[in-house]
Amino acid sequence: LNSTSGTPDDSCAKNEFRRLLLAITSEREVSFMVEGVVTLLGTVSKERSSYLPNSLRLPPFLSELLVLVFHLSRCPKFVEGACEEEEILNVVEGVLQAADKTPEHVSETAVGVVEAAILLNLTAYREVCIELDEEFEGDLPDELPDFQGSGADLIALRVLTQAAESLGKCKASKSHMNIAKMGLATFSNLAPFADGFCVEVTSRMFAIFERCSKPSQLKRGRAGLATFLPSLLEAFDSALQYKYSPNTNLAYGLMTRQALFEELASWAAGVPTEGAAKEDSDFVQGLQVHLTPIVGLLKVTVPMLEAEVEKQEISSSEEAKDLLPRSILGLMPAPHAFQSRSLRPCAPLQLSMEHVLVNSV
Repeated sequence: LNSTSGTPDDSCAKNEFRRLLLAITSEREVSFMVEGVVTLLGTVSKERSSYLPNSLRLPPFLSELLVLVFHLSRCPKFVEGACEEEEILNVVEGVLQAADKTPEHVSETAVGVVEAAILLNLTAYREVCIELDEEFEGDLPDELPDFQGSGADLIALRVLTQAAESLGKCKASKSHMNIAKMGLATFSNLAPFADGFCVEVTSRMFAIFERCSKPSQLKRGRAGLATFLPSLLEAFDSALQYKYSPNTNLAYGLMTRQALFEELASWAAGVPTEGAAKEDSDFVQGLQVHLTPIVGLLKVTVPMLEAEVEKQEISSSEEAKDLLPRSILGLMPAPHAFQSRSLRPCAPLQLSMEHVLVNSV
């Protein structure tokens, strides 16, 4: 599903609408599209904040609007215009709100695939990830907990929540497998740029990691939930390498799980790769390439942290976070070249969009 290009590339796209979008150069046209999309998506927040019940009615085309936004997410001019006008966070908030208002005649799973594809494509743009560091003060979807954080936290909470819900359905549903994959890829896109993830994000992130790292899943290898571990480890590694200082919640969570990481590294080292299929060999290599620097860091920093906690007789996790090393310079290898992933045109997404459009007629 995923492409590792810097931004979604439609240079060879066969979709006529996206071909026309690529021809747009006028700032006036781009501004018109941005303003129109933000206005339409904003109807959900306006309806929720209305004082009089049923005084505002939601437009019946919100699901179809998500299909349109997906195509726009593959248009660099639109995304750049939304960032320049400081509207990208409003676009993201509107997408989440619209996806929560799926009508009964449209499959929630199909809408979930489209929503996940939009978030993945948007976070493939560097300028979007930078804009998402802005503090989020908008209207939260009902399923997300209250939090104090940025737009990156909002997207991370959403995709990790979706991924967690999809993990148990991956074996029976290809669509839920795709939602989980796209969600974790989106999280990996955010990790090198996010200026510190909030507690709510790291809690859900480690819950998924622990679930995928269970011995029963490791025994199944790529056929089980362990298949998602390389994406999670890549996100951990990127956050540590590029944004360690503000990521105290993530760093502390890693250090309190040192034993789990060492067990996982020991298991990965014992998996035979000689003569194995390329997919299996790549899976083990993906684990090892990110596990090695993380385990090496924990071996140095955890004893230092434990000694300071014992010396100062600290029992609170918040106080312990203040004792974390201020810098890990020299404790990890040179930062790896991170990858930004987007979604290629593919059959599963096309089927989901067709379902949304056909069932909305």
